[in-house]
Amino acid sequence: MDHNAGVEPLISRSLSSDTNGSDTTVIENRVTFFPSLQDSRRSWMLDIVRREEVKTLVDIGCGEGSLIRCVCNSPVYLPPPESIRLSNDYQSLSLPPKDDDQLEVHLSHVAGLDVYKPDLQRCEEFIKPRIGQSDWSQGPTPNDWDFPRWEDLEVKLWHGSLSTVNEEFVGADCITASEVIEHLDDSVLSTFGPVILGEYGPRLLLLTTPNHDFNARFSPPNQTNPRGILDPTRRTDRTFRHYDHKFEWTTTEFYSWCVGMAQTYEYDVEVGGVGRAQQEDPWGRPNSEFGFATQIALFRRKDTYKRVPTSGTNAGDAHNLCAFYHHQAHPKAGNPESFDTIRNLVLNRMSSFYEAEGYKVWDLWVTNPIAVACGGLLSALILTITLSEDLELDRDSGINVRDWQVKFRGEKHEEAIRASEAARLRSQEEYGQESAYQSSIPDLDFPEADFSKPSSPPYEQDVANENYNWTSWSCSQDQEKAQVQDATHWGSFGGLRDWTEWDIPGRWVTEEDLMNL
Repeated sequence: MDHNAGVEPLISRSLSSDTNGSDTTVIENRVTFFPSLQDSRRSWMLDIVRREEVKTLVDIGCGEGSLIRCVCNSPVYLPPPESIRLSNDYQSLSLPPKDDDQLEVHLSHVAGLDVYKPDLQRCEEFIKPRIGQSDWSQGPTPNDWDFPRWEDLEVKLWHGSLSTVNEEFVGADCITASEVIEHLDDSVLSTFGPVILGEYGPRLLLLTTPNHDFNARFSPPNQTNPRGILDPTRRTDRTFRHYDHKFEWTTTEFYSWCVGMAQTYEYDVEVGGVGRAQQEDPWGRPNSEFGFATQIALFRRKDTYKRVPTSGTNAGDAHNLCAFYHHQAHPKAGNPESFDTIRNLVLNRMSSFYEAEGYKVWDLWVTNPIAVACGGLLSALILTITLSEDLELDRDSGINVRDWQVKFRGEKHEEAIRASEAARLRSQEEYGQESAYQSSIPDLDFPEADFSKPSSPPYEQDVANENYNWTSWSCSQDQEKAQVQDATHWGSFGGLRDWTEWDIPGRWVTEEDLMNL
């Protein structure tokens, strides 16, 4: 699939005065991404967190909570147990344990750290328990349309520097630091390895940082981007993407730094990237010349790892706890009702409206009373359908469990179709219209939707023409452009799946790649 088809190169020309006061033309190549670089970075991290079954996560430099606000969302169901009790006996049910559609984030503890308190205050607004979920003993409010929360979750926000050791972070499953290291002064950067890997020793460390090699993509050959920021440290003659960046590493520099860190602290590391431009380069330069817009690294702790304590810090430097919230699980979580209770709820739901293709498992699950009766266990619903004499389950109707089709069995299937058709005809007769979904007031009738035309400008991220961090946003409903561009798959409810399974420009960097630079 050509994800760049139909996306034209964008070149802007501006005038600037040279030292003699005469005007000169500066050519600037506009580069856009879909999805945005922020979404690509976040989806890569979420994918690792899912596949690695992370339970405790610490986000260093969490900012306003781009990642934390996602992981605080409740999974739509619990992991499948080995057996389920729906009557007097325990029943076992074979479900794909790593089914792609059952991969959810199941965290018990989340922590965020940042040095900028206003960002933490904004982040706090996203981590508060939602109305109807703070106290499940009172039940959800009538206006609470969220899925029930099936697992307890503790969330803490800390104010302070990453150079200060926080004992609560020791032994975390996963630590993330997205677009952080390039903002660090040398004195703080030098403590990153000793504190994050030496002291905390997470099972996984996920890093992202800009790729300086990609910056050349914003300008013609042998020219620099006129909107770039000159290295504020004056150590190089490079131009950066953000005024606060202390450095931006090339692919080789980032790879060398990561390998050195991994060897020092007994970790394995994989280095790669996400983010390709939508447009072909106007000057014909290949993508391999620039690499990815964002560099990524996955550190994995070795069995030979030993904690390396650093020197202590002053009490005045200790992190300050800014926010602490406990998200309480629904009291029915993990405790399904009886077989008859779940079966009757399913039969009532399917009898209310029925078509020849029946219902998808997902259509039944999003009916909250069914999910609650199942105790958040999707496998309880599958088992009920499997054991029911009135229902049949088509496991071949979809790759994922959510897509499996549920129908009435035998004559009941035909009866339900006839009953639904009769109800539809009665509705038409009652309103005297061709469709029961039309309004009785002509002015309120809805026109036919035309999906062949975009309803808004293309979604794009312009990283070359914005004063703040080269980022701008606009939304799109253009169906053809809503394709996978980087390490991202957009599934139901924004589900982001395994980026390595897609024909997309996102992969790990090998030593051979570096030799060819």
